[in-house]
Amino acid sequence: MFEAGLIALIQSDQATVALIANRIYPLVLPQNAVLPAATYQVASGSSPNRTLENALQRIKRLQLDFWGETYSDVKCVEAAIAKTLDGFSGTLSDGTRILMCLRDVPVDRFETSSRFYRVMNEYEITYVE
Repeated sequence: MFEAGLIALIQSDQATVALIANRIYPLVLPQNAVLPAATYQVASGSSPNRTLENALQRIKRLQLDFWGETYSDVKCVEAAIAKTLDGFSGTLSDGTRILMCLRDVPVDRFETSSRFYRVMNEYEITYVE
């Protein structure tokens, strides 16, 4: 599964592990989660196209949200993950071949209801299954 391979790649980076360990969750930040943490979701995707090798090439936009009690915490997590993902190409642990991963649309926020800082990044990922 594409998302599992991408999360495994993120968690293989020691700088990221030092900041958020295994606190990367699908879609929703759990109640009482230890911070900083991250959530992810597929923001959009495209219909597959055939490559010259007759493989299916797809593009997905993956949204990563970084959550913390301080702005500095979320910016450190953002930088560590960007170092791993932005510009990445290679094969993930699940066998998905990433052709290109580019960061796009960074947005900084403060969530007044939870009182958490949040930084949202989207990554456009071109890959072959």
